[in-house]
Amino acid sequence: MKKDCSEKRIGYPRTGASLAGGRCNIISHTIDDELQGEEYILVDFVNPKQF
Repeated sequence: MKKDCSEKRIGYPRTGASLAGGRCNIISHTIDDELQGEEYILVDFVNPKQF
C-alpha cells in the first residue's frame, strides 16, 4: 500500500477489528510502522442511528 499510495493522503477505518477478533491497538501499531513517513489518519466511524 505504501508503494502504491506514496505521497497521497490515506485514511483507514477502525471498523470490523473487534468483530473479527482483532485488537485495534496491535493493528494500529502495525499500520503506524508500515506507513511511517506518509500522511494518514485512523477514522472512527460513528453510526448516526445510535444517537
